[in-house]
Amino acid sequence: MAKKKGQNEGTISKRDDGTWWGRITVGRNDNGTQKRKAFYGKTRQKVQKKITAALNDLDKGTYVEPSKITFSDWLDTWLEIYKKSEIKPMTYINYRAKIKNHIKPLIGKYRLNDLRVDIIQDTINKLSSVKKLSPETVRGIYNIIHDSLNKAVKNGLIIKNVAIDITLPKIMKKEIRVFTVAEQERFIEEAKKVYAGEMFIFDL
Repeated sequence: MAKKKGQNEGTISKRDDGTWWGRITVGRNDNGTQKRKAFYGKTRQKVQKKITAALNDLDKGTYVEPSKITFSDWLDTWLEIYKKSEIKPMTYINYRAKIKNHIKPLIGKYRLNDLRVDIIQDTINKLSSVKKLSPETVRGIYNIIHDSLNKAVKNGLIIKNVAIDITLPKIMKKEIRVFTVAEQERFIEEAKKVYAGEMFIFDL
């Protein structure tokens, strides 16, 4: 049974499948009727948290309809408001470069709620096969996409994170080759001919 709240604070109730949902008024339509926004979560507390965040944005005049938010706009919000304060300056610069040069050109134009798993997978594939980025770089870009969408879920902008079950490029370990006995002997002979060669021999 729904628990009533004050005006503009919405209602929260339990669904038949055991999850919770709530709604708040976020404005009015062109015909004057109330515009309502729904939030979903596994617990009542999670739904309440999403509603509270949306109400705070409404109070500050910064609330934007989820259906109108592009991934490009959300990445800017996520990086500047939520991420910048918890990462090092160089990490921030690195994130900003990856977003500008690799993420936005490929999927920045999509609205948040239009993103799908196959779109994310196609993006990852293109970063590897078309842009020829290293596996480490591709994985770093994927982490930005995944983390930003996670925050969008927590803020009630989308229902789920679609950056899941993505196949990422494998990071190949470089094989370490050691000197053969003959190479070691040659190295020692050459080291004897140079200044402080004993140190090189000691390192060997």
